[in-house]
Amino acid sequence: MGIFEPFRAIGYITSTVPFSVQRLGTETFVTVSVGKAFQIYNCAKLNLVIISPQLPKKIRALASYRDFTFAAFGNEIAVFKRAHQVATWSKHVAKVDLLLLFGEHVLSLDVEGNMFIWAFKGIEEHLAPVGHVELCEKFTPTCIVHPDTYLNKVLVGSQEGPLQLWNINTKKMLYQFKGWGSPVCCCVSSPALDVVAIGCADGKIHVHNLKLDQEIVTFEHASRGAVTALSFSTDGRPLLASGGSFGVISIWNLNKRRLQSVIRDAHDSSVISLNFLANEPVLMSASADNSLKMWIFDTNDGDPRLLRFRSGHSAPPLCIRFYSNGRHILSAGQDRAFRLFSVIQEQQSRELSQRHISRRAKKLRLKEEELKLKPVIAFDCAEIRERDWCNVVTCHMDTAEAYVWRLQNFVLGEHILKPCPENPTPIKACAISACGNFAVVGTASGWIERFNLQSGISRGSYLDKSVTKSYSHDGEVIGLACDSTNTLMISAGYHGDVKVWDFKKRELKSRWDVGCSLVKIVYHRVNGLLATVANDFVIRLYDVVALRMVREFRGHTDRITDLCFSEDGKWLLSSSMDGSLRIWDVILAKQIDGVHVDVPITALSLSPNMDILATAHSDQNGVYLWVNQSMYSGAPNVDSYASGKNVVNVRLPSVSALRSSEADADDKKMQVSENSESQTAASFLISPEQIPELVTLSLLPKSQWQSLINLDIIKARNKPIEPPKKPEKAPFFLPSIPSLSGDIVFKSNESDDDGEDEDKNKDSKNSMRNFDALESPFSKLLKSSWDSKHFSDFTHYIKGLSPSALDIELRMLEIIDEEVEEELIQRPEFISIGQLLDFFIHEITCRNNFEFMQAVMRLFLKIHGETIRCHPSLQEKARKLLESQSLVWQKMDKLFQSTRCIVTFLSNSHIRDGSIALNAIQRRHARVSTGDMVSVSRFVPPENFELAMLTLELEFVKKGTKSEQVDAALLSTQLKRKYINQVLTVGQKATFEYHGTNYILTVNRADVEGQNQSNGIERGMLSQDTYVVFEASNASGIKIVNQREAASSNIFKHKEFNLESLGIGGLGAEFADIFRRAFASRVFPPHVTSRLGIKHVKGMLLFGPPGTGKTLMARQIGKMLNGKDPKIVNGPEVLSKFVGETEKNVRDLFADAEQDQRTLGDASELHVIIFDEIDAICKSRGSTRDGTGVHDSIVNQLLTKIDGVEALNNVLLIGMTNRKDLLDEALLRPGRLEVQVEISLPDEAGRLQILQIHTNKMKENSFLGHDINLQELAARTKNYSGAELEGVVKSATSYALNRQLSMDDLTKPVEEENIKITMEDFLHAIHEVQPAFGASTDDLERCRLNGMVDSGDRHNHIYKRAMLLVEQVKVSTRSPLVTCLLEGPSGSGKTALAATVGIDSDFPYVKIVSAETMIGLHESTKCAHIVKVFEDAYKSPMSIIILDDIERLLEYVAIGPRFSNIISQTLMVLLKRLPPKGKKLLVFGTTSQLTFLDSVGICEAFSITYSVPTLRTEDAKKVLKQLNVFSEDDVEAAAEALDDMPIKKLYMLIEMAAQGEYGGSAEAIYDGREKIKLTHFFDCLQDVVRF
Repeated sequence: MGIFEPFRAIGYITSTVPFSVQRLGTETFVTVSVGKAFQIYNCAKLNLVIISPQLPKKIRALASYRDFTFAAFGNEIAVFKRAHQVATWSKHVAKVDLLLLFGEHVLSLDVEGNMFIWAFKGIEEHLAPVGHVELCEKFTPTCIVHPDTYLNKVLVGSQEGPLQLWNINTKKMLYQFKGWGSPVCCCVSSPALDVVAIGCADGKIHVHNLKLDQEIVTFEHASRGAVTALSFSTDGRPLLASGGSFGVISIWNLNKRRLQSVIRDAHDSSVISLNFLANEPVLMSASADNSLKMWIFDTNDGDPRLLRFRSGHSAPPLCIRFYSNGRHILSAGQDRAFRLFSVIQEQQSRELSQRHISRRAKKLRLKEEELKLKPVIAFDCAEIRERDWCNVVTCHMDTAEAYVWRLQNFVLGEHILKPCPENPTPIKACAISACGNFAVVGTASGWIERFNLQSGISRGSYLDKSVTKSYSHDGEVIGLACDSTNTLMISAGYHGDVKVWDFKKRELKSRWDVGCSLVKIVYHRVNGLLATVANDFVIRLYDVVALRMVREFRGHTDRITDLCFSEDGKWLLSSSMDGSLRIWDVILAKQIDGVHVDVPITALSLSPNMDILATAHSDQNGVYLWVNQSMYSGAPNVDSYASGKNVVNVRLPSVSALRSSEADADDKKMQVSENSESQTAASFLISPEQIPELVTLSLLPKSQWQSLINLDIIKARNKPIEPPKKPEKAPFFLPSIPSLSGDIVFKSNESDDDGEDEDKNKDSKNSMRNFDALESPFSKLLKSSWDSKHFSDFTHYIKGLSPSALDIELRMLEIIDEEVEEELIQRPEFISIGQLLDFFIHEITCRNNFEFMQAVMRLFLKIHGETIRCHPSLQEKARKLLESQSLVWQKMDKLFQSTRCIVTFLSNSHIRDGSIALNAIQRRHARVSTGDMVSVSRFVPPENFELAMLTLELEFVKKGTKSEQVDAALLSTQLKRKYINQVLTVGQKATFEYHGTNYILTVNRADVEGQNQSNGIERGMLSQDTYVVFEASNASGIKIVNQREAASSNIFKHKEFNLESLGIGGLGAEFADIFRRAFASRVFPPHVTSRLGIKHVKGMLLFGPPGTGKTLMARQIGKMLNGKDPKIVNGPEVLSKFVGETEKNVRDLFADAEQDQRTLGDASELHVIIFDEIDAICKSRGSTRDGTGVHDSIVNQLLTKIDGVEALNNVLLIGMTNRKDLLDEALLRPGRLEVQVEISLPDEAGRLQILQIHTNKMKENSFLGHDINLQELAARTKNYSGAELEGVVKSATSYALNRQLSMDDLTKPVEEENIKITMEDFLHAIHEVQPAFGASTDDLERCRLNGMVDSGDRHNHIYKRAMLLVEQVKVSTRSPLVTCLLEGPSGSGKTALAATVGIDSDFPYVKIVSAETMIGLHESTKCAHIVKVFEDAYKSPMSIIILDDIERLLEYVAIGPRFSNIISQTLMVLLKRLPPKGKKLLVFGTTSQLTFLDSVGICEAFSITYSVPTLRTEDAKKVLKQLNVFSEDDVEAAAEALDDMPIKKLYMLIEMAAQGEYGGSAEAIYDGREKIKLTHFFDCLQDVVRF
């Protein structure tokens, strides 16, 4: 192929083919065409998910269904499953223009009117169409649509104007619509039946009823262009979106029949396709301007706004350049856009902002294109100053200003560069200096000026004083360049003059003439070569320093469009309008490769890594990437695949890197075969020579050659602890035979004949002596390499062996038995040992693979050292090896010594007089560096400067030293002996040697005798009377003993405390329990607990419902303790995404406590760690399935810290949770979180105490009304938690404050004296703030919307019996659980009866469980919901649960029958499970399928069953009289008609009849002003189906 092989194209988003939208699960995907391939985007973020292979021809139509994509190209249709082509449909003769997904079929329609029907289910077997329809003559199809609910029918629009409705099953035309005298461009079906929208070329949109052939409404585009796309909204809004040929999208309101909004600059070209996403207020649009956009309708005025988009150039790029080390490409196009394309990830591509173009265009009522800068004709960039200021400068077509851009923010800069403001002419060239500080621009009049990029200020112009005109060039400046040191600036004029300027002085240094007009120049900063392009199609290279031409390249036959150097300066790439791309070798001065493409290259750029070439082509909107084969090929040079002087025809890269054509596959095969030959040839190349006097390392992993040295240690470590055990049972596939002992004896494959065994043993011994027959590759390679005296293959072989394999190979040569010397030297093992010695001598002498050879040689001598010592011939070789080894190591040691001397000399230079030498610790403490000038003065200690107490922190000088015990008394004595009368300052560090170990001492505290610490004294003098306290640094491993202690037993800050003052109410009993279990032992001195032989409680768990005060109690406990400030940790805060970081976070929580325990022992202060929501991180081990095991590791780490080998005794861990059942059981045993206190909902006394706490300040400040009765409020707020009671107080306060505010004048002063919180405010607040564990009053009231009326004695009897059950649950101590089932026909009032009992019971917790609240939930989720309701009920003293419509909860279906066994079993368990001690529960269940419940055993779970009957005549009469909707004469007749009627259906019938015959009578009837007519009542009765 060539040096550069086609890779892929970027910057293509869509083409002129309408897209296809499909929905898979909850995600929406859009398939768009990009020439000969298609791309699939995920609409969630418009990220690219699939790129198809390239087809032979351009795609003309698309359709998609699930994983299938159908693409019409030419007269064929390709079928893809994801990105793989699975079939090709070929039946059309003409080009296919339209595709329509039609159920399990695809309709294809060509330009000649042939419609084929294809089945894609079982596509491998059905490659032929299943139907064919031929449209009428003089009917050119333009669009096709399937109207909703029209079975087997499609509507086809034509170029001539009429539309035809076809039945594809009967292949007949059903009807022809005459049209509107204009070609039909698009057609779409609406959500309304029989209605379609049709867009015409005259700009009109016709909303038409197909069934009646009537026009509903007509809209007309203001732009008069053709209507090219239509789409109806499906999210309930009556909207129709239309797109025109001028890129305008119009939104029409179908209800108001008018234009609602217009997106004027939606696209720069014709709108190709529109589609409202299903049931979403999102519109997707595509256009021929190479963009795909999504608009969302979420504004107050209903206008759409741009949500997200993907776009590329809508016109061919003019200039491109790699940026950001080859990861991005800067591209400037004819569409006035300046873009940044990502080579790696398409999502990162974007257009650089030109600062509020959309806002300015909207304000000025102009198109965005009119406000954009003109197309960029040249630009330059510098990455060095990207973070500081603008780093890109651009020249624009016919523009006298240059613009700067800041790529860090992807935005146009604030400065505009205006050269020569007296005579402005268009800027033609620009360049940025290597430092990134300056930009140089050249104009069409020959003016060159330099600007500062940071400020945008001109820094002077370059003037040629040798000419009469004050310009740089006599004519247009076609190119500028700066060298790498800001020394030279090169410029070129159109007339062929090249000038070299002094960059800083702006003076002309030299010049030369090319001899013809110049078109372009390119400068390579590293090698100083300037490439020029002239009108004679010749490329000339000049050495700027030598000022002479060094190369000349000819070959192009048309205008050269662009050229660029490779990063190393060895290659020059050039492109021309003749379609060729040529690669020139600068060193060899010849063309090394050339390719020809069908579309001429207009711009090119080679990445800094030289791995990718980017090209832009005429009439192509994308950027094409080519991959450099020389970067990935094993060939030694490019001649094996480069074409040399020949120019090879190649095709442009496709959008996808995948190939599909056979020609490409053949090329690939040929190329692979050629490369394989070149790689074979390359494998035998000789490596470069070594550097003299140095050694070459093997580049093997360090572990590989180090393992050879430590093989014995590794083997000992891996040695099994015990011998393998005999299996209890033999595997089923091993044949066994019976034995007398009962042990398993396996059948042997060998013969039982002992004689045969002996013969075999003899033969094996003889075969072992035949070494040649068993020769290994190791021995063969060694022998062949020794014969040829080239050991490279053998070295390569042993480098590939594992340490254990190499050890085995060396041990196989070991000589064990003793033989005669003459026979011994003939043995193959002996010969191989000698050959190995020669191998080592050769490799050590050559200094190859130095560290690997040292390790192998060590292992070899360890195994065969004794053999070498005993045989003279081997001793002689060993002596030569020693000489070579010694010589090499002497040279190495000499190098090491020389380097060490230089480093020592440079680091320890001579200390001159008047200088102070400080070691590293002293410099670090003084914050000075070597060579700094420091002012030093003598310090005179004042009087009474002796230290009373000194606190020193100890740590090892050498990190990693193992733990050591230090005697504080001995260390203090030695310290005073060495540092007596020394002034020590807080923070100062000093080194100290104690018993052979070096320590670093850090002064943490220095108290001077007789002075307070608060007076700012931070230093003092060490004396014999100074009391020294030692502390070990964190994780240092130092343990300090014999430290004088001052044990204090006062762990609380106050001798007594009041819970109310701490804000804790209603928890007196719980706090007393906590104090007894956790703190009683800590009040006594440590020696008391030590004598008792007990340990302190290390952890407690507070659990209970949310809002009950767990966190408050934990915080207040931490504040009361006289220790370190408590560490409060929210459970999820401990988790980290990094491996091992979560466990480290847990360890860090205990770090301070460990340090105190290590330094102070039992005298250390108490460390409190509070875990809020501990269930988030301490779940039961093995319960999570995330695959990481993080939660298990957290539990293990906590257990280790609380109760491990080095358990801490100065830690108190307090955990809070709402879900105790989720915690790991190991955490809850004694020694860990052993004190477990349930913080339940407060009782009435507790609620009173909480209310008193929250209203205490109100009462003190006279804000509380006199009518407030807190006792009554406490009684009313059953099942309120502490947090909810606080919410009640806040809500009541808000009512009081609101009364003092005037909405008319919020600035009016507020009179504080009038603020009074009344009892009425609290009652309103109680109604507003509902308890989480209270009665669901609203849900219960909804169950009896019509209230409760007297329905007869039977219903009253059931109600009374149910209330007796309520009384039983309240009073009885022997029946904490009572269950009652209410059964009866549907609508008989079972749910209303149960709800009434729940309301009248006055129980604090009443919940109803119904199927309507669990629609769409999985069985396990439903079970969890039901279990949670019961668990919440157990937290209340008295609770009622209503299981409404149990058969619906069980998902019962009569046909089958089918029901959920999981939910059934859950209900049966819960109905029989007794509540916790002190809790009482009453469960009501309702059902209309008693037989079914009885069959599954649920009826047995209920204690009592009551049947709720339908209404009899007398019952109905009683109900009708209470409703008072009939006249007294009609009540009797109406009641007789309602015999055996469920009461719910009776209410529905009354509602229907109350509307009157003509409606509007309901209010009068219910007010009693009118009565229901009996005749109308009977008419309604006939409409009601009775069961």
